Amino acid sequence: MAEHVCVDCRALPELPADAPKPTGSRIRAGFRPPRPLATTGGPRSQRCTIHARAHRYAQRVAARTAHKARRFGLTAELQAELWALQGSACPCGAKFSPGEVPAGVAAEHDHEYAAEHCAHDPASGCPECVLGMVCAHCNTEIIGRLTGRTGGRAGALAALVALAEFMNDPPMARLRRALTEVPA
Repeated sequence: MAEHVCVDCRALPELPADAPKPTGSRIRAGFRPPRPLATTGGPRSQRCTIHARAHRYAQRVAARTAHKARRFGLTAELQAELWALQGSACPCGAKFSPGEVPAGVAAEHDHEYAAEHCAHDPASGCPECVLGMVCAHCNTEIIGRLTGRTGGRAGALAALVALAEFMNDPPMARLRRALTEVPA
């Protein structure tokens, strides 16, 4: 039975004889492995596990980029520029690898402004409505819930300021300062 070899591994260049051996995987360093890796999905599969995962992730990134282009009118170049301007990170501090916008990053837009400034659906938007790129958690759990619960962007901002003040000076700390004895 013939062994099927990964097409992506075959396409990688050989490691030059005078080059130092890379730490970690030769594939991740961009060189062909010493022995060709077999495909994992049967005779019609074309990729090893490493390249199959990378291919699936690249497809997800391309699909999400195309979705943002259709929904918000953001070209792939504009998305990459916005992402780079943000330092390849969500405002919450979640860091991602620099370069292309990861699949899990969403374009956050102002629904209220979208509804009033032109005649498009507030659920979609245009580049003028987009505020920036945020991680999926911030998009749904923080910004999404706060704007829905507080009635819009202004209410969400007020809630975030109140939460920041709560975290900086908690009520129990104020109570401890006010009272001489606080029960343990």
